[in-house]
Amino acid sequence: MILLVLISFTGVLTAVAQKPELVSGNLDFLRGADNINIEFRYDQASVGEYKTESEFIAAKVAELNKDKPGKGDKWLARWNEDKIVFYEPYFLKYLNKALAKNKIVAIKSIPGTGYTMVVDTKFIEKGWDTYVTMISSDSEVRLDVLFYEGSDRDKEIARISVVAAGSGGAIYSAYALAGKVVGKIIKTSLQNN
Repeated sequence: MILLVLISFTGVLTAVAQKPELVSGNLDFLRGADNINIEFRYDQASVGEYKTESEFIAAKVAELNKDKPGKGDKWLARWNEDKIVFYEPYFLKYLNKALAKNKIVAIKSIPGTGYTMVVDTKFIEKGWDTYVTMISSDSEVRLDVLFYEGSDRDKEIARISVVAAGSGGAIYSAYALAGKVVGKIIKTSLQNN
């Protein structure tokens, strides 16, 4: 029982320890905006102890295929699919929920909007759950959220840095929290200026 309380408390501390920050620029340009184009990037992400996602994938696929041929290939398809099916929709859901009062909607891959937000994943910690012992390790994502005018990637207008923890092995829950936090930063910034 004490162990469960300590584990729960550690999870709360992790969530509280998040310190998102507006690293550069300001968000005044979003005042009066109706929507924001949003894109997701994973090409510079490290995963757990691996320096690159490709190193992590190669090791995981080899490990799983060694146990059972084809298992690693199925895992890889699911790993890539999870980004589209879970991570991005959860980030968007909670971002848009936070922005609702400002009447700004972030929509994935809509060209022709005034501004683009690029969610650049820098680090993923998968975390894990063991339901038998009720012990878990939080998932975590570290993101740089970059803002550009239209589709021009030469001039960064603003940058937010976010570290968000999720529950157990649920990486999507870390993306959900990150979306909520980014939305709150935008909302607060527009209220204060």
